[in-house]
Amino acid sequence: MNKFFLHFIGWVCLTGLSMISFALQAQEINYGIKVGTNINQFKSPHAQWASRQWTPRPVVGMYLQSHHETSGFFIQQEVLFSQKSGRLALVNHQEGQNQTIGGNVQPSQEIRRTIHFIDVPLIIGKEIFDQKAALYAGTMISYPIFAQQQGGTPEDDAHYNPQVLNTLIVYQLGLQLKVGKKMRLDIRYERNLWNLGFVLPSGHRVDDQMHNIQVALQWDLFSDREDVFQFNK
Repeated sequence: MNKFFLHFIGWVCLTGLSMISFALQAQEINYGIKVGTNINQFKSPHAQWASRQWTPRPVVGMYLQSHHETSGFFIQQEVLFSQKSGRLALVNHQEGQNQTIGGNVQPSQEIRRTIHFIDVPLIIGKEIFDQKAALYAGTMISYPIFAQQQGGTPEDDAHYNPQVLNTLIVYQLGLQLKVGKKMRLDIRYERNLWNLGFVLPSGHRVDDQMHNIQVALQWDLFSDREDVFQFNK
């Protein structure tokens, strides 16, 4: 899928959610910083590649939340710098036989891929339990700004860079829990809708799907929200 179409679909999604944001006629505004970790895993649709452990990586950024006091609905827009990393190992399904890809990759080989993104999420949610928690869903555009592969052939490792990576469209499902006067714990699951979609010099097609669990703290630098836990007393 070409980059123009990915950009187009992504901005249509963001524009649609932005229109919902204006329709809410928000009575409360909050903005602040977000710091946490991405716990992610890369999965390949190709049977010869097996995913290894989930890998923690940092995420940091800022958010703006518009909240409708009466209904409890909110829109949250974010700009984040995030890192995602994964390990893939070549598996030999035929015992005693050496498998290769393009005549270069050995069965015992394990490759590691790391990508840095500028993420632009936009989520819509609903507060529950008297504002003590919230459920939400949304979409995100992820722009790769750095990419590195280690453990492959020299040609493959050199070719794995931001110029060949597609912008990703990601869906998100999550939960927020209020843990302080101006602090919320945000836990979300993310997965890209489309693959990275390019071919390395060895002939291996990179179709990684990124599965990510993000755990982060949100701290309001400014908030109109009612302190339901009355931490100021």
